[in-house]
Amino acid sequence: MSAWTVTPKRAAIVDSESPFCATYVRGVLRGVGVATRGLGDLLVYIAMGFLMTWGAYYVQIPRWSWLAFAASVPVGFLVTAILNMNNVRDYQDDLAVHKLTLPVRLGQVFGKRFHAFLLLGSYIAVTLFVVLRLLPLFSLAVWLTFPLAFSNVRSVLTATDRKAFATGIKRTATLHLQFGVALALGIVVSMLLKSNGV
Repeated sequence: MSAWTVTPKRAAIVDSESPFCATYVRGVLRGVGVATRGLGDLLVYIAMGFLMTWGAYYVQIPRWSWLAFAASVPVGFLVTAILNMNNVRDYQDDLAVHKLTLPVRLGQVFGKRFHAFLLLGSYIAVTLFVVLRLLPLFSLAVWLTFPLAFSNVRSVLTATDRKAFATGIKRTATLHLQFGVALALGIVVSMLLKSNGV
């Protein structure tokens, strides 16, 4: 069987994120479960970071890849940042209904600082993985998107109203897209150069 054949067993690896997402959504709809216990961030990181990135690789090439794992870390950070920004925006509403998201548990200021950690951590993670040779040098292309991340963090840390946090969600989603494209292109270019003996 070709390594490029997608089998039901391999597809199940990627589809395994469904229980995580379903559990999270059920928690939101019922007012119980992971969303109300501050575990949504962790599950989103696993489902939308590790499983979607590394899992997509495994479906095509069924073996462990440190490169795919390393790529999943910053992707997971950024998608978690989108959820966290949403939770920061909804802080007052969640507090009123005792929905114990991380900002409700630890405070809105923590939520804003956690946002900064996730965004800046994405760039630090890529740089560290390049130094450790888990990601190729051209992965550092993600730093081209850093101005957007910097302005995002600066505005969120000083924000006080719901509208500003809503803007933060949109900017974080845009950053997630741009960062992901830059990372993917950096990896592809490195692989093409390597295959051509450069």
